[in-house]
Amino acid sequence: MQITTFKYSILGIDEAHELALLMSRGSSDAHSLNVTCVDITTEAQNALLKILEAPAAGMLLTLHHPNPSALLPTLRSRAGAGHFEIYKLEAYAREHSDVKAFLKAEGPARLKLIAPLVVKMDEPEEKLAQREEASAFLLELEQEAYKIKDWPLLEEIERGLRHVAERELPVRVIMEHIALMN
Repeated sequence: MQITTFKYSILGIDEAHELALLMSRGSSDAHSLNVTCVDITTEAQNALLKILEAPAAGMLLTLHHPNPSALLPTLRSRAGAGHFEIYKLEAYAREHSDVKAFLKAEGPARLKLIAPLVVKMDEPEEKLAQREEASAFLLELEQEAYKIKDWPLLEEIERGLRHVAERELPVRVIMEHIALMN
């Protein structure tokens, strides 16, 4: 079996098209594509769904993601169907010492804690790194919020993770919204 590994911070539509091309080729030997990503856009997920409708013989796509529950339900439902598997990416978790303090704090104190994550960035590489840091913080915050069963906050964190991945809103807006939740 041939195994090809891809690592993305954000798996976007262009990367999904690249994977689609590889998946459509098929081969006489079994071929596994192992994809690790921190975030994945909705467009990329839809592209993967199209690939999985009629995968080439002998192809297996394995997706490693830090929060599989944030993936589209239709994509999750395809897992285990023989050509597609999803695994939770545990290794990505970073430790943000401020997460527990963030949960205990209120509005203004929370804004101070997230200040390093929301500094204005100009360069594309800096913006991408900032999105990765925001995602890592939100993923850790999600775990802590789950432990204390803060369901409204969990909903907003999941929404925030989607916005970070989709690049719909500036990181500052997303993080400040979550910080100001009671």
